[in-house]
Amino acid sequence: MDRIDRAIVWLLDSNCRTTYETMAKKLGLTANAVKKRIDKMIDSGIISQFSVMFSSAMIDADILLALVHTDGSEDVDEIIQQIGSNPLVLQVSAVASGIGELYLIFAQYVGTTELASLGTFLRGIESVKEVNLHNIIYPRGKKMELKKTHLKVLDSLVTDARMSVRNIARETGMTAKRVRRIIGELEKSGAFLFTLRWNISAGGNSAFHLRVDVDMGQTTAEEVAQWLRDKYPRELWYPFMSAIEPVIFAAFVVDDLYAVQRISSEVRKASFVKATAILLSYSDHKFPWPAEMKLRELLSRENG
Repeated sequence: MDRIDRAIVWLLDSNCRTTYETMAKKLGLTANAVKKRIDKMIDSGIISQFSVMFSSAMIDADILLALVHTDGSEDVDEIIQQIGSNPLVLQVSAVASGIGELYLIFAQYVGTTELASLGTFLRGIESVKEVNLHNIIYPRGKKMELKKTHLKVLDSLVTDARMSVRNIARETGMTAKRVRRIIGELEKSGAFLFTLRWNISAGGNSAFHLRVDVDMGQTTAEEVAQWLRDKYPRELWYPFMSAIEPVIFAAFVVDDLYAVQRISSEVRKASFVKATAILLSYSDHKFPWPAEMKLRELLSRENG
């Protein structure tokens, strides 16, 4: 998986319905070359699924990042599945740690009750010693009123978010022109995420989060996030800003482990950075987003 493959994945993560032609223009390739690369990544398991789901705004949800420290007595695979069994959890990563075990968790929750229940659930796991919760500043999207035609098209898209307009028209009985217009409305609304699931390790890359403690007397978290975007356009995946502490958890995808130490050292030297800590994932497990499941539940009720 080279930098072009990563660029394709980033484009598809932003909108998995981006056309081959659009990606080709941005990357300086032909549409056929882009298609071949995507097909190869699907065959190799790098890309496992194209998905559509509600935006956070549509379900009044927020995103949480949790760091869970344990005493190391647990079976790693078992505790990952135990954590992932919580319907609010969408990703669990085992992180290299010198003492005990460390897990980085992303979750999506609605309201303080679900937030409290998730914290109680994590702290109640037998080997857990400490849990740190960070509400994440994350684009929440917008709300929109859904019509029956929207739901009919979405019913096809939840099966394959990149399904062709022609096939959706065939399934729904609508004209291709109408389907294309409806998909355009869904994409522009901000009420839905058209994204993908992908496996970094299958591509031979390494993923890590860099915890960056920011000196708020010199700058803001937003300015540091933009600085990271500008400095690491090929490696930075996304900067997750904590809403409760002057901390950024910057997600990177790199070619090798040498880049991990290089990036950490470079960021630490910045005058507005107090400290950095490397959170190197060696096992990532993804689970259905609550926003994805709520969309499927809505469509099931409509079809039932």
